[in-house]
Amino acid sequence: MTAHERTEIAASASRLPVGGSPSGDERNALAVEVWRDEALASARSGRRIAWIVASIMIVVCAAQAAGLAILLPLKEVVPYTVLVDRQTGYVETARGVRLGDLDDEQAVIHSMLAQYVLSRETFDPADFAERYARTALWSIGSARAEYVDQYREESSSSVLADLRPGSVIRISISAIDLLSENTAEVRFEATRRDSGLETSSTTWRAVVSFRFTGAPMRMEDRLLNPLGFQVTAYRRDRLSPPAAVLPIADTVTPQETVTSPLAQTPAMGIDTSSPPAAAQPPLTEEARTP
Repeated sequence: MTAHERTEIAASASRLPVGGSPSGDERNALAVEVWRDEALASARSGRRIAWIVASIMIVVCAAQAAGLAILLPLKEVVPYTVLVDRQTGYVETARGVRLGDLDDEQAVIHSMLAQYVLSRETFDPADFAERYARTALWSIGSARAEYVDQYREESSSSVLADLRPGSVIRISISAIDLLSENTAEVRFEATRRDSGLETSSTTWRAVVSFRFTGAPMRMEDRLLNPLGFQVTAYRRDRLSPPAAVLPIADTVTPQETVTSPLAQTPAMGIDTSSPPAAAQPPLTEEARTP
């Protein structure tokens, strides 16, 4: 019982006659007053609790509304396009339709990677010497050694044994994804056309490790590679098997083989045992230090 209730009961008791016992009506009236006072006190207490709870809920709701208002600018609906390769079933998310996501640095890296893969994987005797020199210039370490070795006739990994006279391989870049700061994945489609044969296409994925170096180089090399782009490692994996190539006529005999296009252009002064002089990589500070 609260102090207020005790005060109300004492006030009711003070109204009783002094020195005598209350009658039945007086006792009933006193009981009614006590019940009324207790009911009013209970109602006041419940109302105070209700206001306290309501005030707390108002504060919580206001805090939630403020939090949503702060986080609202961070929520953005961006449409994406999902591309599925019909040959390999590879699924990728294309870049959003909003322009400006590709900054200048990434655009330059994508361009250098695309040019390198096109130059390395394309085979056309008409401009092979130029592509060979560029690829060797842009390669270093294992990437350069493997590329030079695959065009040596005496090498076990030479690609010349798989080529026929008149063979041409064209490359189409499908996608370029940066896996890390210095590693990228390039997916491309190689379309091969042989003389007297149908065209075949194969899908490949190349993992390219690269860097940019500021080592000094000759002026003619700097014109071909102004940013010092160098590929340090190169690995490609086949994603789809090549289509069947059916012979059309007996235009190619089993005895015919393809010799290195470098050996067919002696006037250009290109040695098949090593890359062209213009294709030598620039000396780094470590290489020039005795």
